Amino acid sequence: MSAPCPRLGFLVRVVLHPDAGLMDVIGLRASFAEWAASRGLAFQVHGTIRHWSHPVWREGSQADHTDRESVLAWGAAQPRVLSVEPGPVGDLDEEA
Repeated sequence: MSAPCPRLGFLVRVVLHPDAGLMDVIGLRASFAEWAASRGLAFQVHGTIRHWSHPVWREGSQADHTDRESVLAWGAAQPRVLSVEPGPVGDLDEEA
């Protein structure tokens, strides 16, 4: 029997500005979901209101370096995002 295929992806840490209100948070989560869907990516929501830690992966394929670069661009375009840190691409199931 062969080993299961790895679920390659990366962890994204997002920190919002301290002055980000609830409506900002809701809008940013929706924007992040739209970004992920536009790239064919899936993610799980973890963290607090202003500190997110999302595992991100591609269903049926593999997330890669261009996806990491894209999340940096997404964060740079968001005025209420203080920082975005995509981790290295790796097997998310192995890291769990």
